[in-house]
Amino acid sequence: MKHVFRLFLLILLASGTLITSCQKESLEIIDDTDDNTEAIGTDLTNLLLRATMNEGDVDDLILLGDCFTIAFPFTIIIDGIEVVVEGEQDYTEIIIIIEETGADIDDIEIVFPITLILSDYTEVVVNNLQELEQILAQCQGNNDRIDCVDFVYPITVFRYNENNENSDTIIINDDEEMYVLLSNLQEGDHITFQYPISVILLDGSVVEINNNDELEDLLNGCNDTIDDEVIKSYLTNGSWYVGYFFSGENNTTNYCDYALSFFENKTVLISDGNVNYYGEWNTVEINDVYYLNLNFETYPLNELNNDWLIIEASMEIMGMERVNDLNTVDVLILSREPSSDC
Repeated sequence: MKHVFRLFLLILLASGTLITSCQKESLEIIDDTDDNTEAIGTDLTNLLLRATMNEGDVDDLILLGDCFTIAFPFTIIIDGIEVVVEGEQDYTEIIIIIEETGADIDDIEIVFPITLILSDYTEVVVNNLQELEQILAQCQGNNDRIDCVDFVYPITVFRYNENNENSDTIIINDDEEMYVLLSNLQEGDHITFQYPISVILLDGSVVEINNNDELEDLLNGCNDTIDDEVIKSYLTNGSWYVGYFFSGENNTTNYCDYALSFFENKTVLISDGNVNYYGEWNTVEINDVYYLNLNFETYPLNELNNDWLIIEASMEIMGMERVNDLNTVDVLILSREPSSDC
């Protein structure tokens, strides 16, 4: 899931260079489909490496370092509560624990040893806080990663070596396999994709790619920015549920029965399976910051009324906050599935 997780946490909890690959300078990607038979050089290779390198910002809740992620599972302690983190889905649970206990991001204690997965997917075992601080100090960031596309796997790749005339067909199943293949091609190796391939854009739309030129143009031109149109496309695509609502306390269970459908005419259909309710929604942009305005008349839905600052947005989750009358922060998370509390 591509998201602005660091911004989410810095705002919520307030109330860090592309690693050079080991590819050969002579590496070329060629496409022998249709008329696109000319060797392309390294530009597309570099774009593909940037699009498939390890996404270092997904665990910024734990570590503000874009050079790596922490391998699952690992254990942290928050306000005396031990949490075993087994996947990205557990990060939302960590936010809930922090919010409900009144803890802070600095209160998260990592249980060592941990394994770090670097941008190029190599792994480093870290045994204590001192070793981790040394690695963090050397971290140059991972900001050149192309985050606006996700490849649809599997992808079939044909590889040919002009020196020994060997050829083989490789099935690529994820970003790591793609990155490792590209960064370990030998002198004389050439590869071509079996087109068409598909990619998923930030707004959830699927684009079919038919040759190398289309792929290079897409990777060069895609936009990592979450804007008003992208947010609207998320909201109006399928049903949403209140995955978490905190207003002084966890009130999520009040909304277990409701499915929310957002329509382009700025109405919201809320259904509990028996009765339909209606409300209104709109997005507001102020100085490049986006808000979701909700307006319902029926209790308990009217408890959600206000302008919600959008601090995380994807096709799967919409994370928001608002400052209430008591000058404390409320948190609303819309998700594709009902809360586990329900």
